[in-house]
Amino acid sequence: MIDNKSEAFRFFPTTNATNWQWLKAMPGARYFNLSNMPKSFRPLAQPVSDFHYNEKLGSIFETKVGNGKLLICGYALKQKNNAYAHQLFYSLIAYMKSPAFAPREQLPLTLLKTTLATVPEAVPATPLPNQFQNAAFFVKAAANVSAAKDWAAADDSVVVGKKYQYHITSAYSVSQPQGKAWDGTNFSINLQPPAGVKGYIYLYLINDAKRKGEGTITIEGRELKTGTIPVSGKWIKIFMMREDTNDGKVQIELVSDGPAPLLVNQIAVVEED
Repeated sequence: MIDNKSEAFRFFPTTNATNWQWLKAMPGARYFNLSNMPKSFRPLAQPVSDFHYNEKLGSIFETKVGNGKLLICGYALKQKNNAYAHQLFYSLIAYMKSPAFAPREQLPLTLLKTTLATVPEAVPATPLPNQFQNAAFFVKAAANVSAAKDWAAADDSVVVGKKYQYHITSAYSVSQPQGKAWDGTNFSINLQPPAGVKGYIYLYLINDAKRKGEGTITIEGRELKTGTIPVSGKWIKIFMMREDTNDGKVQIELVSDGPAPLLVNQIAVVEED
C-alpha cells in the first residue's frame, strides 16, 4: 500500500498500490517490521504481510527524531543500470530537500533503534525423518565430490526436483570430515521454483571443527542470522512467501561474519497450500 498523495512520490508517479515501476525497482529491497510502533503510524510504502504473520511492515517511512527528521528506505536505490530505482532515489531526495518533508509522528527512539539494528536469528528446526518425503525440492550438496573444487551442478545429488531449477554462485564444493557441502564466505543459492508457490526452505548448516563460521542469510531482502552452528550441524527453517516466488525466482544469499566460511550440506523445500 502506497501513500500516493505524499510529495515523496512527486517524481515517481504511482497509484496507492505497487505498479510495474515498483517491481522494476524491487531487486534487493527489504522491509522493516513496524508492528510495535503506534497503531496510528502509517508508512509511506507498506508491503502487505503474508497472513501467516499479519505484521505491519514498512519499506519507506519517515519520523521526527529529536529536532531532526529521518526518512528510511529499504530499496536498493543505487543499482547499476536501473532507471526505476534511480528515479525513486531522485524523488525521495527532492522530497527531503523540500518544505513538504515534515513527518507528522515521532516514533519512540528505543523502538526505532531496535527496528533498524536488529537482524533476527533464523528459526532452528528438527525435521522428522520422513518430513522430506513430500518435499518439492531436496538436494544433498557436493555429494559427488571427493576434493574441493568450484561448484558445478554435477557435484550434487538431486534427490527431488519437481520442476525446481537451481544454481550456486561463488561457492566451492568441498568434502570434509564433518560432511560434504557448498562452501563460501559470500555466495548465493539461486532457486527457480514454480511461480506463486509458498512453503518452507530448510538449510542444513555444518561447521569446520577448527574454523567455526556463522553469518547472515538473506532471502529476498529479509536478513536472518545463522546463530551458532555446532560442528555436528543444525537445520534452520525459513518461510518462503508466495510473494517471494511470484517471479519464479528466489535468491538466498549467505555471508560469513568472518574469515571462516559458511557450509551448506543440504537444502530442501516443502511447499504448503
